[in-house]
Amino acid sequence: MKNPVRRTRTAAPARRWKRTRHALTTLTVLLAAMAAFVGQASAADEQVTEPVSVDSLLARANRALEDGDAASAEVLFSEILSLESGEHRALCGLAIVGLIEDDPDKAIKYARKAIKKDKKNSRYHFMLASGYGMKANRGGLRAMFYGGKFKQECELAVKYDPENVDAHMALLYFCLYAPSVAGGGMDKAKEKAGTIASLDVYHGHIAHAVIAKREDDFETAESSYLAAAAVDSQNAEGWSLLGTFYLDRERPHDAVPVFERVRELAPDDLVAVYQLARAHYGWGDDLAAAEEGFKAYIAAEDRPKEPEVASAHWRLALVYERQGRYEEAMAELDEAISLNPEHVMAVESKERLDVEHP
Repeated sequence: MKNPVRRTRTAAPARRWKRTRHALTTLTVLLAAMAAFVGQASAADEQVTEPVSVDSLLARANRALEDGDAASAEVLFSEILSLESGEHRALCGLAIVGLIEDDPDKAIKYARKAIKKDKKNSRYHFMLASGYGMKANRGGLRAMFYGGKFKQECELAVKYDPENVDAHMALLYFCLYAPSVAGGGMDKAKEKAGTIASLDVYHGHIAHAVIAKREDDFETAESSYLAAAAVDSQNAEGWSLLGTFYLDRERPHDAVPVFERVRELAPDDLVAVYQLARAHYGWGDDLAAAEEGFKAYIAAEDRPKEPEVASAHWRLALVYERQGRYEEAMAELDEAISLNPEHVMAVESKERLDVEHP
């Protein structure tokens, strides 16, 4: 009987580690979004009449990142390196491009080079952690290895800048979802949340919200998300997190006004367009608005990788089905499956529709 017990104990950490993937996926997206700040140069540094300089190119590259134009940013950062091969801000910029492009190997490569030039730069260690987080998220036999590297680099980021809230938040997620054998644990997460709250009120509320969700204390989680949104009512991110919480709790009627607020604050936020459409469909209050939202997300050229466009086609099919437009629903399901043959919900919906409306 001992051998089966040993096998169970050996496999359990790997199984538990798989539960970190959702957190790391969310995390790396946030890390990439938080990173458009590479240099200290500003747009004011760039003068058209002056010769091309590293600072002026950095300003242009940073603006490209802020505009979501990773390709142009990469060209500019590479040009900087041609002028000054060891410019660590450009190296960090290329690491950020790797994160945005979902290319962890690129992110890791350039973050390491940046750290060699500035070994105690908290920001660079954070970028390297993000690359390792993406690798861990890919799963496989080395997921735990990369998860450990992720934690190590986040800890270095905190060591070199104890006020790096982003790195503290990353460690909080790690503690919440990683197995204890890898350094995770609820007690550690709560301790980290206390540290975050002492540094930043907004992120302190978010930290307590995610812990409460993990403990299925949804009343406290909601209160914490509401408190976070109240810290800065003009911060679209806080409202978006609250709205997503309502969708996760199957409360679309509460999510609709929240995502309408997000749309007011961030009109170009395509994720909010998608989520508002989800909320309208779930509530059933305005199927035309749901249809319009999913179509807008599908048609957008600069939409993010998540939510995947196949899911938008699947959800649009559900809208059509509820409206009795079965042929259009089937066409959307076919498109969803062609984009992602492993989209389980689309496949199941098509099979059901084939039976109910042959």
